[in-house]
Amino acid sequence: HRRAAVEPVLAYRRQAARRWMRSLGERDLERVELPDGRRDALLLLRALRDAGDLAGCPWLVAGVASSDARVRNEAADALDLCAENLRASSLRLAGDVTPEALWPRLAPCEAAAERFAASDDRRLSAFASTLLQVRNGRLPLPGAAD
Repeated sequence: HRRAAVEPVLAYRRQAARRWMRSLGERDLERVELPDGRRDALLLLRALRDAGDLAGCPWLVAGVASSDARVRNEAADALDLCAENLRASSLRLAGDVTPEALWPRLAPCEAAAERFAASDDRRLSAFASTLLQVRNGRLPLPGAAD
């Protein structure tokens, strides 16, 4: 019941994050930084998570590199959820999305995905598997990252 009560707020948060990500240009990706302060960093990571789009992966990867354990954990959770959303969309969108169309938005995180591929943290290795499959021209399927 509580979740239903906050759903309208969540919808606005998702939409705001999606609009922001659509407005990003190449120059924005050259200077990826989390906001100062734990609260603002967590709010950004949660908005990106709630949007469910890996276009926000540069900020999520920055969160994984944070010295704050709570920020790192939030970012890893968000990477995992966004990667699962991408895997699910490969069925839902039925060919309307191609790896070639997705890759330019995901390419900034290629080096991080290569580092995370051998991670003991399942959330990071699942993200890495998903992103590297897209890089290699395949749309990953749900559950394929495990």
